[in-house]
Amino acid sequence: MSGLSLLKEPNYARLFTARFVSTLGNGFGPVALSFGILGLPGGSPGALSLVLACQTLSMLVFSLFGGVVADRFSRARVMVVAQVTEGCSYGITALLIFSGHAPIWALCACSALSGFCTALFSPAYVGIVKEVVTEGALQQANALMKVGINAASILGLSLGGGAVALFGPPISLAVDSLSFFISGVLILCTRIRPMERPGKGSLLQDLKEGASGFFSRTWLWVLSIQYSIAFACVSATMGVLGPMLAKSELGGPASWSAITTAQAVGTVGGAFVALRVRSTRPVLVAACITCMMAAIPLALGAGAPLVVVVLTALTAGVAADIFEVLFFSALQQSVPSELISRVGSWDMLGSLSLAPLGVMISAPTAAAFGVHRALLAFGGVVVVTTACVLLVPSVRSGSTLSPQSSGALESV
Repeated sequence: MSGLSLLKEPNYARLFTARFVSTLGNGFGPVALSFGILGLPGGSPGALSLVLACQTLSMLVFSLFGGVVADRFSRARVMVVAQVTEGCSYGITALLIFSGHAPIWALCACSALSGFCTALFSPAYVGIVKEVVTEGALQQANALMKVGINAASILGLSLGGGAVALFGPPISLAVDSLSFFISGVLILCTRIRPMERPGKGSLLQDLKEGASGFFSRTWLWVLSIQYSIAFACVSATMGVLGPMLAKSELGGPASWSAITTAQAVGTVGGAFVALRVRSTRPVLVAACITCMMAAIPLALGAGAPLVVVVLTALTAGVAADIFEVLFFSALQQSVPSELISRVGSWDMLGSLSLAPLGVMISAPTAAAFGVHRALLAFGGVVVVTTACVLLVPSVRSGSTLSPQSSGALESV
């Protein structure tokens, strides 16, 4: 079974719908939270930054713990708890902003709780896909899921601004909260295949096993580092340097909106492409295609016309999603089920940890060398990183050699 026919399977369809609904609702969150905090007495960009930073920091700090929990207990139940708790977090945030007198510490606490829930949910999600579909359908299942997630994200962000304008931030945040509760119910109704769980050792022992599973697969941690660097460079471009250049040279917000929209559309297209990709060496394909994420900073840095930048943004979006689908499919196929969430949590930590650094150094780099040179430098880093990754034998072969397999080659 492959492609859209997977939606005929009730359990996969429930999981797909759960992810679509929660992602759609969560599209309301960023706009509502931003305008809600800025509209409070004493609300400021600094307060908003602090609230958002609490969410990111909490997610990174607890990601490894989330992997341990997901491998010890039913992943479906872990995901349900995470979704319901996150729904409560956004519901409380909505009430606080509705009151008009929300202390920043309380908003930070809700934001940190939301980050903690993501740290629980994401490693469990990596593992549960393997428990819902057969191994031969993993790539198609991941690709189709990304189609739904990306489409829901675009739709949610599109509707979010209008909802905030019409109904205000508290109502929009309440919609976000409701979407998590609906997602939790759908996941609760999903029936998964029983999987062997590891014996409950100490937390430290579980963490060590997860680290061993991650670092013993060279291609896995190498690609994780590659994506982390590429994501940091793209975050610096899309978050700071790109808007700066768009304001001064490309015509302002309208042109930047066209670029970001093209990138978002590209992610949906990339997921569709990944449904059709067939390769005996998907790890190598994933490593190579990451280089295309350099297209946006290089085009902007070179002073390319707007239409060229839009096309490169579309290409970068396609590349990012093809990489994710191929990478996670390879991870799911090569890592034992009882270890997969812990290994996935290490990847989560590695892949996202450099993004804040990229954003932080972007403005000083532009001030020191100019925006164009800074963009070219960030794009060049992605290209050089890809070249270094291709020197790794297990990446070029596109296969993994598990130390537990007594020399047996595991095909990905």
